[in-house]
Amino acid sequence: QSTREALAAALADLAACAKPSNPALAAALDAEKKPAKRQQLEKLASGMFKAALVQPFVDAAVQGDKDVLTASALSWSAYAAAVDPANAADGLVDLAVKAVEMLETAHKAAAELIAKGQPAASDQHNIGACLAGGSEVLAKHHHHVVTPLHPCSHRQETQ
Repeated sequence: QSTREALAAALADLAACAKPSNPALAAALDAEKKPAKRQQLEKLASGMFKAALVQPFVDAAVQGDKDVLTASALSWSAYAAAVDPANAADGLVDLAVKAVEMLETAHKAAAELIAKGQPAASDQHNIGACLAGGSEVLAKHHHHVVTPLHPCSHRQETQ
C-alpha cells in the first residue's frame, strides 16, 4: 500500500511540475539557449499530464487492474489537491474536463479491444465503465463528483 501511495504521489508531482504556471519549468525553459532542446522540453512538458495521469488510468481500466486504478485515483486526488486555491474554480473545471476526456479514452480503448475480438476487463474489474457510457451518465454523476470538491457549488445549492 505504501508503494501504491508513493507511485500516486510521484505521478501527481510529475504532472504538477509540467504545468505551464510552474516557475521552475519556466526557469528551465528560459535557461535553455538551444531552440531545438527548448522545443523538446516544451513538448515533453505538454505531454506530461497525459503520460503521468491519463495513460496509466486508461491502461489499468482496460485491463481491469484494481491496484493500478487505485494508485491512479490517488494520483488524481493528489493533483486536484494541488490546484491553486486562488484559481480553484477554473482549475477544478479544467481537471473535470480532463477526467471526462480520460474516461472517453478508456471507453474507446476497451471498445477497440472488443472490436478486435480480444477480451476486455471483466465487468467485475472494469471500474469506472459506467462513467464512460455517455454524456447523460456523466451529467448524472457530475453533481456527485464536482459539488463536494468545489466550495462555490455547495454555497449555491444551500442558498
